[in-house]
Amino acid sequence: PVITPKTEAVVFDDTKPINLNLLKVLSAESGALVAVSAMDNQPLLSSKRMLVVLSTDARNSDMRFSDDTNFKATDLGHLPVLIRANKVKLALKNTNQSQLKGYSVNLRGQRQDAIALKQISDSIEFELDVRKLSHGATTYFEIAAE
Repeated sequence: PVITPKTEAVVFDDTKPINLNLLKVLSAESGALVAVSAMDNQPLLSSKRMLVVLSTDARNSDMRFSDDTNFKATDLGHLPVLIRANKVKLALKNTNQSQLKGYSVNLRGQRQDAIALKQISDSIEFELDVRKLSHGATTYFEIAAE
């Protein structure tokens, strides 16, 4: 895991719950990288604008490997790049929890679908499900005070 005042991140294969300092991975369908970073130069605990990254396996269409380890590519395939769908449930402690809204963000940084945030005491809980996005897969999400 990575834990700094402005970023918390974890890469995992096991889908058991993971507790960092402010970020919790409550559940996940499969392994991934989950990261939250403050985008307003504030500590994550009091940030009013955060980027959430949900990164899974990505590869070209029809990409081929020499064996099941996927270590040596024998055919680099072609576009489009395919992103493995995943669903994670996260909790994030933040002092602005009552003001926060969540959005998926496309690869150009534009807000897209609203993401429901549930206030739990001094935290928010939310689910990121790439399959449910109206604009297709993304790895980026924004949480911001409004």
